[in-house]
Amino acid sequence: MQILSQAEGEEIVFDKVSFAYGDRKILEDVSFTVRTGETFVIVGECGFGKSTVLKLCCALLKPQAGAVFLKGRDTLRIPQEELMKVRLDIGYVFQNSALISNMSVSANIALPLLYHTNYPMDTVRAIVDSRIELLNLRGYENAMPASLSMGIMKRAGVARALALMPSLMLYDEPTSALDPLNAGILNGIIRNLHGGFGVTSLVVTHDVKAALDLGSRVAIIADHRIIFCGAPEELRRSKDKYVQTFFRID
Repeated sequence: MQILSQAEGEEIVFDKVSFAYGDRKILEDVSFTVRTGETFVIVGECGFGKSTVLKLCCALLKPQAGAVFLKGRDTLRIPQEELMKVRLDIGYVFQNSALISNMSVSANIALPLLYHTNYPMDTVRAIVDSRIELLNLRGYENAMPASLSMGIMKRAGVARALALMPSLMLYDEPTSALDPLNAGILNGIIRNLHGGFGVTSLVVTHDVKAALDLGSRVAIIADHRIIFCGAPEELRRSKDKYVQTFFRID
């Protein structure tokens, strides 16, 4: 097993990462660190590479230059069999929830447990019930995805990602297409996971309010690069013209 020399307490490290789809440049010389236990938010306009960052984090994509370190290991050097085990400690919340359409909410949540563990059914049911409670999904256990509102679908997606209680959660635009009430509910749940369970979270979003509400630190991606990284208070004080325009900071 090859352990790389990243500092203790660093869950994700991007070190001068560049990535392109063919001739279309997405990221160039991007560097940032997600520390253990924090909620790190990357915010930027649509199409600026935020989802690509998440895919690079769990080695669904490979950097064409630079390195991505996941829990201290270079993703380019982790053998595939070991990488699959590492991914079990990562919860990935897709932008569109990606629920299995012919499975109920409970069945969707149970799926990772049935696939990746040998837990007896009583244990599986107890874990599913706890995730139902945690995500305020009581009453929707037997509902099919097509019958759900977008807010409930998003929460069900988070519940499924939490089935194995991973230490690292990746969120792709969690509040997109949500009204302010449901966005606030979901943001509150993400905050509770951070505060109550010590989960490390990486959130990518174009939702300015969510970024400022959720982030221990916030990074702004623009022109293929990270142009700002700091605490929300620092962001509010920024004099950068792009930052002021995008965030409408007074």
